[in-house]
Amino acid sequence: MDLAAIKTLHDEKKIQLVDVREDDEHQEGYVTGAILAPLSKLTSFELLNSLPKNTPLYLYCASAKRAQIAKKLLAPHFPQVEAPPFGFNEFKEHGFCCKE
Repeated sequence: MDLAAIKTLHDEKKIQLVDVREDDEHQEGYVTGAILAPLSKLTSFELLNSLPKNTPLYLYCASAKRAQIAKKLLAPHFPQVEAPPFGFNEFKEHGFCCKE
């Protein structure tokens, strides 16, 4: 799926973006509406319970590498998890509303 399709789904609130970068990276900028769930904390019961179960999760990080790892960790708990091959800067470049 390309970023234009992901943006449409995000704008229509049909997916939940999840930022798996660390807190300090997230504070430097993030996609508006994304949930922060750092990869280093993804095994936390509290964090897992805070993510929506009935909405497809689309994970992102700086380069998509951590998002791929996070997808493997989350897949047993969430029926719809995707890790598109795009990093945060690509989301910004494709018109996602971002906070910096």
